[in-house]
Amino acid sequence: MSQLPTEDHRERPQRPWQEAFWAGQAEALELILSGLPLEKVLERIARRIEKMSDDGALCSIFLANEKG
Repeated sequence: MSQLPTEDHRERPQRPWQEAFWAGQAEALELILSGLPLEKVLERIARRIEKMSDDGALCSIFLANEKG
């Protein structure tokens, strides 16, 4: 009977995009806590996603109003 690996998945090396994702998440949370307006926070998130793209993708975020 084979044993299951005991390595914790959180201890494995992460791919560069995963590291960038977690860094971006931390940055976004810090910006929100600093009181930066939502428009600026979302702009920073979109720019970070564009930088993470290997093929020059553009990112936009649409906000729904009360009517949807």
